[in-house]
Amino acid sequence: MWSDPAFDEKWQQAATERDPAKRNDLLTELGVYAIENSLYVMLPLGDYYRYAWPWVRNYYGENTVGAFNSGPIYARIWLDQELKKGMGY
Repeated sequence: MWSDPAFDEKWQQAATERDPAKRNDLLTELGVYAIENSLYVMLPLGDYYRYAWPWVRNYYGENTVGAFNSGPIYARIWLDQELKKGMGY
C-alpha cells in the first residue's frame, strides 16, 4: 500500500541484519523516519482489563502478539481440569 525507496532499502538492511544491536538501530531509524514523514499516526488507546479463572494456565493477561494477532496466545493456554473440579466447577 505504500513504498518509499529510502525506507525500503533500510528495511531490507534491517531484515537481513544478524546483529541484534545493529538491527535495533536500523529499526529505530525506520521508526523515526516513518513518524517524521507522517506515514502513520499513533493514537492513544483506552484501558481495558483481562482476567481468567484460576484454572486457566499459561495465560498472564496478554492481549495480542503484534498486529492484533491473539492466536498464538490462545494456542498455548490450557485448563487445569483437576483444579477446576476441585473448586466445584
